[in-house]
Amino acid sequence: MADSPRPARRRPTGVHAPINAAEAAKRAAHVRPGEEDALRAAAAGTRRPRAAGTRAQGRSPRVLTFAAVGIGAALALVLAFVLIRAIMGALLAPDARDAVESTQPAAENQAVTIDADDLGSASIAYGRTVYAVRSFDDGVMRVVRSSTDAPDSFVSLFDISGTPVGLAVYNGTIYAVANLDGSYTVCAYVDADGSVPVQIAEESGTASDVALDGSQLKITCTDGKAFELDLENR
Repeated sequence: MADSPRPARRRPTGVHAPINAAEAAKRAAHVRPGEEDALRAAAAGTRRPRAAGTRAQGRSPRVLTFAAVGIGAALALVLAFVLIRAIMGALLAPDARDAVESTQPAAENQAVTIDADDLGSASIAYGRTVYAVRSFDDGVMRVVRSSTDAPDSFVSLFDISGTPVGLAVYNGTIYAVANLDGSYTVCAYVDADGSVPVQIAEESGTASDVALDGSQLKITCTDGKAFELDLENR
């Protein structure tokens, strides 16, 4: 009785037929780093099938790592740029502020005595504004305003009754002292549109000197008598 044909023996899963020596030599000549183990397994017939998507899965963490490093570097550059600008701004701001302030003269409270001989030349520079008393062709004395850049181009503010003796500026208000017959007056004027002079004091005597000490307007007469007027609450 003839033996029945035996079924073909099946190789275990993951086991392949060994490759011959020529094929192994050919593959060895073109082997890349890291593939020696795979080549040995193929020669022995024990190479296991490569799981689908292994290469893609192996690359994904590396791609994510590179992306994270790139984003971190970009954020670091932006932060460094912002910090550098802030530091440079802090260093340059005082110099810029000083430069602006240096171009603007200080508005200092002050007073000046006006003599008949220097009428028109005695003036007060208050910031960039100049106040002075001028005599006009009609014989009227007026307080005028001009700028430090154009002192000859002035605007008349108000008339002075009597003979001007002194001028003072305190906190932006102009004070004019003038002699009358046997007395003198002090008029105040706020340099603003629609403003009018207001007489705030009248004393007996003939004023000869006007000075400002803090908020005190000091007026000295020819007989040595002195009068003080506090301008702080005016």
